[in-house]
Amino acid sequence: MKRSLTRLFSVLALALLLGVAGFAQVSSTGSLSGSVADAHGAVVANATVTLKNMATNQEFTTQTNDNGNFNIPSVATGLYTATIVAPGFKKAEVSEIKIPASSRG
Repeated sequence: MKRSLTRLFSVLALALLLGVAGFAQVSSTGSLSGSVADAHGAVVANATVTLKNMATNQEFTTQTNDNGNFNIPSVATGLYTATIVAPGFKKAEVSEIKIPASSRG
């Protein structure tokens, strides 16, 4: 039986808030990091996270670690779609994720 990754959207939204720290100097890249959890809050290890730039179709792919965490560093600013695939789960997709420029201090 497949389980849905229903908490994915809130996890990615939180990741966007935490993934970009700001202080002084702005760059033209940002990053996305966060964790993937199932509907019961259990972490999903070894899930494939693919981030696709909606304007250029450039893709970045990573795997979640044993704690369900992932990080995609140094991506161009813009709008992205994230797709998460894991064995035993339905594919989850979140559209229009805005990656802002990161700030460095």
